[in-house]
Amino acid sequence: DPNYLIDYTAPIPGEYLSSFDKTTGPVTIVTPPQSITVNEGQPATFTVVVDGTPPYDYQWKRNGQDIAGASGPTAYTYTIPRVYRTDNGAKFSVVVTGAQGAPVTSAEVTLTVVTEATPPTIVSARTTATFDTVIVTFSEPVDQTTAENKANYSISGGVTVNSAALAGAPGSAYDHQVILTTSKMPEGATLTLTVNNVKDVPGNTIAANTQVDFKTFVWTPGFVLHKYWENVSANNIAALQNDPRFPNIPSWVTLETRWEYPPNGENEGGSNYGNQITGWFIPQVTGDYVFFTCSDDPSNLYLSTDESPANKKLIAQETGWSGARNWLSVGSGNVDSKRSDLFVDTEWPDGWTIHLIAGKKYYMESVHTEGGGGDNVGATFKLYEEEDPANGTAPRLAGALIGSYLDPTGASITITQQPQSVTTIENAQATFTVVATGTSAYGNTPTYQWQKAAPGSATFNDIAGATSASYTTPFLVAANNGEKYRVVVSLPPISEISAEALLTISSDTVAPTIVSVTGNPNQVELTVRFSEPLDNASATALANYAFSPALTITQAVLRNQTDVVLTTAQQTEGTEYTLTVNNVKDLVGNTIAPNTQVRFIPANIATGAVAYWNFDGDFSDWMKRHDGTARGLQPIEFVDGKPGFGKAIRLLGPSDSGGADQYVEITGGEPDDMAFAGGSMSLSAWFTVDAWDKSWQALAAKGESSNWRIHRRNAEDVMAFTGGSAGDTPSGAGVVSDGQWHHLVAIKDAEANTSYLWIDGVLDATLPDVGPLSKNGQRMMIGENPDARNRYWHGLVDDVAVWNRPLLPAEIAKLYANGAGKPLGTFLPVVVERPQFTRVVRNANGTITVEWTGGGTLEAATSVSGPWNPVPNATSPYTFTPTEPALFGRIRK
Repeated sequence: DPNYLIDYTAPIPGEYLSSFDKTTGPVTIVTPPQSITVNEGQPATFTVVVDGTPPYDYQWKRNGQDIAGASGPTAYTYTIPRVYRTDNGAKFSVVVTGAQGAPVTSAEVTLTVVTEATPPTIVSARTTATFDTVIVTFSEPVDQTTAENKANYSISGGVTVNSAALAGAPGSAYDHQVILTTSKMPEGATLTLTVNNVKDVPGNTIAANTQVDFKTFVWTPGFVLHKYWENVSANNIAALQNDPRFPNIPSWVTLETRWEYPPNGENEGGSNYGNQITGWFIPQVTGDYVFFTCSDDPSNLYLSTDESPANKKLIAQETGWSGARNWLSVGSGNVDSKRSDLFVDTEWPDGWTIHLIAGKKYYMESVHTEGGGGDNVGATFKLYEEEDPANGTAPRLAGALIGSYLDPTGASITITQQPQSVTTIENAQATFTVVATGTSAYGNTPTYQWQKAAPGSATFNDIAGATSASYTTPFLVAANNGEKYRVVVSLPPISEISAEALLTISSDTVAPTIVSVTGNPNQVELTVRFSEPLDNASATALANYAFSPALTITQAVLRNQTDVVLTTAQQTEGTEYTLTVNNVKDLVGNTIAPNTQVRFIPANIATGAVAYWNFDGDFSDWMKRHDGTARGLQPIEFVDGKPGFGKAIRLLGPSDSGGADQYVEITGGEPDDMAFAGGSMSLSAWFTVDAWDKSWQALAAKGESSNWRIHRRNAEDVMAFTGGSAGDTPSGAGVVSDGQWHHLVAIKDAEANTSYLWIDGVLDATLPDVGPLSKNGQRMMIGENPDARNRYWHGLVDDVAVWNRPLLPAEIAKLYANGAGKPLGTFLPVVVERPQFTRVVRNANGTITVEWTGGGTLEAATSVSGPWNPVPNATSPYTFTPTEPALFGRIRK
């Protein structure tokens, strides 16, 4: 534009543009529409391809007449969603207008429809928890007029059909389903639906008096029903409630034992979805109640004035978002709206006072939608006079306080292996096992509850905590002889009771033995585990134990019937002690063999170490199991670390060239090796902060909610540790973003149910009642959070180690050493690769070839008990000619 005539604020004029895939000039038809043959009820599509100067405008015609809506610049295809026999022989063409020249019209093509003569059948009929709805699924789309004629349906048992409606508009995904509204149906009944005169779209009529049996829902305590809809508008509850799939056609369903999803306080269930939790609340106490909702993103909480869903009222609302189980705080939105006694838009008839009667069923419902990132929904309650629920506490809506009406249709349980009777001796344990399979509308994984009947009794009672496919008894006594065991296998809403198994007990004549000796890192205790329950007096008599080299014993305590905890004088690290035991008896008087001996080495900081990454030039694990893999667009750089520590890794940030996405993913081992579900853990690391780039930057993490993570606390200049579901443990150590090396130890003590955070050798924060850790299937990351991504660390990281126990203050002091510190490798033994046979083969010439990994010395013997002798000059692979009828091999390393 040398003369500056073009308005630079306007679109580029057409004379300056051309299409890179079209020829300039009048429009021509390159590929005309084709005649097609389609089965009745299926879609038919016509397509045209043109050339010439664009833009184009298309107008499709049927039998020479314009087709309304089949025109426009992108209408190069025309689809009939479903063809009928009346469409047979129809002629179709298209008129195309280009930017140059006259319009062109394609030749007419013919649609041939193959008539479909198969009448519709009923695939299924199922009800809902309202007891006034039947959803009938046909084998194909049905004609709206006949399908919506309520006179074409009848139900046994005196049930009246009040109306019939297609589940979706004709031509939609759900026009093969009909929703019948009925009079109230009885609970747990088997009823028969009879259908007449309903036609498919082509006009074929269902067989006269077609019948199908269906079952109405049954009451199932202890569960709420969770429904999940994929592809829902983000953060839009109204869009979910107006979706034609809501509430009867979810993408999938689950049963939950608490009023929350995801379960166990987790916070990642997907993106762009909606879900609903429904159930009934049965209060145990008459009184005034306060309900709380919590979700990410918005949710509504409803409560009915009675058991009818039709009478539900909006009583609380999450207007923004909150972390899982954060009942009293919000990430954004109105915190008062989350609780029923402060929600200004409540629909409850008595305002903020919700008075409920003990033992009465009240329908409840949560409706929630989610966009992206973390997500959750849950509800809990309190009596008005009680304290508010603390953030992180599990929903109280569980157990006998909740229940649902569930669909038994198609549910079945098959016990393929019954529990077997067991004969054993006193002071031993017995294990009973069942194998079962099942199916239901809510999943295919059975649950178990073992029961026991006393000798001579026919009354079975639940065994607390016995909820697996196998049950192992406590140590048995003579009085247990004759007990009977069975298991209730459940797949809600049905259950199956197994056969009974008899327990027979004979006298114990076997003396106890020592199973193991385990030192305590405090180096003044050790635990001696015996093979069976012990007599307390002999087990705790100090004279029955002696050490060589000499070690004074000050206390012996019997725990768990089989474990004796000895308290000693200070043990010398690295010294091998021999423990001699005499006179210890089991519960019936059998005495351990005289002078039974066992060796042990005192525990130290290496005890319980699961993984250790020193980052001295690679990402390998010192323990040779949990190696890491570098992630990010740029290779992670190894730089000089803290003096005396060798190398460290530098994780780049947004201000660094090519940075902001680097982290180490622990790809060795199984993902949940680092979960420590239900147990304790510790993590130690040295780090620097080059810059705080965003909130919640992760130093190391396994995940969100009830998984552990170590991170910057929000946008603050402090670190935090989350070791359970009750929020984080923020440090108070002040600035850590000074570019200097800092030492951190995060501890989750399962026995104390408490999290601890140590910064630079000082116990900086403590958080009690944090709840247990759980699994999430994610891999641990250093410098990132697997559950909440893009929280990359920006700085140096070194000497990261993980233990399966709480570290002791003295051990933390040893690691920190007043800021001087020592690499953990200083205190760890060298871990060698375990040798393993990989191949043993007999060759055609009679020789044998042995291959193994891990190095070591090949040894051979003619008996499995030895003597064993080294094989001279044997390296893998090793081939030899056998000279003995039998030969045993092993590798010593």
